[in-house]
Amino acid sequence: MRASANAKSSAASSDTSPGKSSPTYPDPQLDKHRSIERLNRTLATEWAYARPWSSNDDRKAGLTTWLDHYNLDRHHLGIGGKTPIDRINNGRGQYS
Repeated sequence: MRASANAKSSAASSDTSPGKSSPTYPDPQLDKHRSIERLNRTLATEWAYARPWSSNDDRKAGLTTWLDHYNLDRHHLGIGGKTPIDRINNGRGQYS
């Protein structure tokens, strides 16, 4: 049996498919990459290419404002509709 056919039969006999982590033991490195790719897509669609910028300097200046919105005001479905700042203890300084 050829090596590729052997790999296919091995993958078919297991419950996992190539490139996917087991639901019981998720690969933390894979989850990290998924999070980074999702952030990159959000940056592109909501900030970098959301509107025409007159220059790259204008786009760069808009990043600080967008990051404040992303972390302080934008609700994230992946964390139950909360904002990232609300997930940390005393993030908005509500406790003195």
